[in-house]
Amino acid sequence: MPLSPTQAYYEKNAIQWEKRHTDPFFSEKQFTLWSKLLPSKAQIIDIGCAAGIHVPLFLGIGKHLTYQGIDTCRAFLKTAIRRYPHLPFSYGDITDSSTLPQKKFSGFWASSVFMHVPTEDWPRLGTTINHLMQPGAVGYLCLPEGHPGGGSTETDQRHFTIFDPPEERAMIKSFGWKIVKKGVLDGTSSKRIWRWYIVELP
Repeated sequence: MPLSPTQAYYEKNAIQWEKRHTDPFFSEKQFTLWSKLLPSKAQIIDIGCAAGIHVPLFLGIGKHLTYQGIDTCRAFLKTAIRRYPHLPFSYGDITDSSTLPQKKFSGFWASSVFMHVPTEDWPRLGTTINHLMQPGAVGYLCLPEGHPGGGSTETDQRHFTIFDPPEERAMIKSFGWKIVKKGVLDGTSSKRIWRWYIVELP
């Protein structure tokens, strides 16, 4: 199956992306709030784990959690496995349940990931995550207010789904998720902001 433009971009630019995105503590406040809602040894899944950028948070503040990382970029996964050989990482597409771990989780962490899912696939995304989670699971997601780079270019054809805040909240609620906390983060490389949500699943 051919790679999507988004997958192709990350496979080609994984090393450069890893060098630019090196701060695991950018979302430290949000991670702390989310992790406090999860019990000791809770099984969590890091959706779109990239090269393990947030693993330091899980090894420190989230050390009470049991980690599993997934991504659709094999170049990222290769780096993550090299850096953290004691942790489980695997290929996984959150819109394709056949690629996902065959177990239930108590929470998910999805930082800057879901915007790459086309709008028409969001209902399937919600259904897949709900099936993957235990009742009452707690999730984290953040989404940009616009394309972080300003728009597609010849060398960057990644897909970005952009919702306005009411659309975003309506989509989240359509999954049966309750918004527990929300806020905004300033962008790291642009003036764009990211809206973040901590949600409780049914």
